[in-house]
Amino acid sequence: MAQINLMSLNVRGLNTPEKHSMLAQEIDRQRADITFIQETHFRGEAQPRIRAKHLQQSYHSNYRKSKSRGVAILVNTRAALTDTTVKADPGGRFLFVKGKCLGTQVTLANIYAPNTDQGSFARSCLNKLEAFAEGMVIIGGDWNMVLDHSIDSTTHTMDKRRHQRTLLANALFAHQLMDCWRITHPQDRDYTYTT
Repeated sequence: MAQINLMSLNVRGLNTPEKHSMLAQEIDRQRADITFIQETHFRGEAQPRIRAKHLQQSYHSNYRKSKSRGVAILVNTRAALTDTTVKADPGGRFLFVKGKCLGTQVTLANIYAPNTDQGSFARSCLNKLEAFAEGMVIIGGDWNMVLDHSIDSTTHTMDKRRHQRTLLANALFAHQLMDCWRITHPQDRDYTYTT
């Protein structure tokens, strides 16, 4: 498979034209072929058109009960998927899309974990993904938790979620998944959001 650029963003809502524009600019600036978006905050079947250069396909999983949660996968023309099958969570927590990308069978998964009980959620969600997946599996998303509190967090408070962190790490290990960013940047202390 040819090299493709992946990007994952928690946007905390995409319900304004300004946020649509900022997202499109970031996709273009990063030259993202596939973009995983968390917290779209679209309700029900809503799928607003995001206008980014070369964007060809968009897949969505929205929470039907309110404007919260929600995930999307955006694919540009270079990495366009064919023969797709989609599994969307009605709770807006995950989205799986499988198909052919540049001649290779792939499964794309976008996962947005709740802010509690992440370990149990991960185990359940990854089991569903394993039953659905074919070919190379690529996951983007937000576990709502860091895997290594000592390097991935700026807070120096006691690690109160150690048990959930262990469950999450065990679920990832059981499915032979790894954090490719952390592997390629083992000592970097870089955060997308700092409190």
